[in-house]
Amino acid sequence: MKVGLLELIVILVAPLIVLLIAMFVLIMVFVSRRTRIIGKTAPEPEIEFCPNCSHKLIEVCNFCAECGASVRNGPQPRAANPEVPQ
Repeated sequence: MKVGLLELIVILVAPLIVLLIAMFVLIMVFVSRRTRIIGKTAPEPEIEFCPNCSHKLIEVCNFCAECGASVRNGPQPRAANPEVPQ
């Protein structure tokens, strides 16, 4: 039985192609699982009242409509009112 050159190439290369495809699929599954695990973040808690003036927030935004303080970064320090000498 004589094996031709084309048949010999197919016999030798086909298993390599199958192995490469299997490795690619396994790598893609690993990367997608790792990305899914790492990409999960805790949901940001809903803020109902301004941390600065306790005004009820009507819509979700970054600043209070009443005092203009940043709602997402917590209360802003209030400036102390220095006494004016008379």
